[in-house]
Amino acid sequence: MSVTSFSDILNIVMNVFYVAFFAISFFFSQRIQTMRISRKVSKALTKLNHMKDRAKQELISAIPKDNLNEKNVNARLDRILQFFTIRPSSMDPAGVIERFEYLLDNTDTRVKDELKSIVPQADEKQLQNLQNLVEVAQALNKMYLVLRQYYLLGKKPGSQYPMIEIEMQLPNLMEEAEAYVAFTDAFKQGKPIGDGIGPLTASKLMVEHEKYEVAKETVASEIRLDGRRVIVMKANGPGGSVGKIGAALQNLLRANKGEISLVIMLDAALKLEGEDSGSIMEGTGAAIGGPGIGQFKIEEITTDYKVPVYAVVVKESVKEVLAPMTAAIVRATDEAVAVFRRVIQEKTKVNDSIIIVGVGNTMGIGQ
Repeated sequence: MSVTSFSDILNIVMNVFYVAFFAISFFFSQRIQTMRISRKVSKALTKLNHMKDRAKQELISAIPKDNLNEKNVNARLDRILQFFTIRPSSMDPAGVIERFEYLLDNTDTRVKDELKSIVPQADEKQLQNLQNLVEVAQALNKMYLVLRQYYLLGKKPGSQYPMIEIEMQLPNLMEEAEAYVAFTDAFKQGKPIGDGIGPLTASKLMVEHEKYEVAKETVASEIRLDGRRVIVMKANGPGGSVGKIGAALQNLLRANKGEISLVIMLDAALKLEGEDSGSIMEGTGAAIGGPGIGQFKIEEITTDYKVPVYAVVVKESVKEVLAPMTAAIVRATDEAVAVFRRVIQEKTKVNDSIIIVGVGNTMGIGQ
């Protein structure tokens, strides 16, 4: 065969291959993409299923066996994990915060009562920690159900868009799930979590000072710092609690008749990609997460008394917030205290009264 004939045959083969590839891409590209996404979501769904099962097993293993008073613990825990709270109607917004707080308090009481019936001899610290594990298991269970919903909808003929939609959110979803799993590791080790940066910093200032209760599961101490009267407040540990920070600040401001020069709040905040873990940023406003009830109460009472609120946040990744506290975040406590002192010196005068609030979960953080 001559070189020219071989070249002609090769050109024909390449042209046929190109036309076939173009036809397959044109007619089947969407189906190929859907199959690829389906496999990716299926793997994530399997992994998430293992995560939620592991969280449930960690919860069961955390129940003291000598106090166990329930033959069918699995069935009882399944009911707790399926428990939900319906947000109050906002059609008439007046009083919605009070109604929402009442519902959340009812939820908290219901879950604790259920746990108490399973472990009747458990003390308050054990109940708080078990409740934290319940919240982790509930979150993972809900994430699994939502992901499965999108996956099954996307498997139906002609409805691949739900799967494409969830595939775009999958990295963030799985990162959040891994953060919840990391919390169970912190629980087993009895270590503080990244979200405890606020209470840990506050506890350093409260050491060797008398503590008193200012609201449910929330304590405070009065200290002297750079010639100022400083009231330091945090949730009561070492059980996993975030306290009632909003109500506590209301009580303190009213008890002091609003004669507070400054409120400084410290909390963990999610870092952006490229930011260093443990780095500190400053701003204004109520530095507190959650459903928004605490933030509303703080904003309302400080506005009424015209007290400025200064925010200090320690940057952390999603996983670091719930995982055992890293060395970089522990080091940030000393830096935060230095920020407190600088702000107090710059913004207040000698003998002024200031409130410092350490916001976060107190698991593993004593007094």
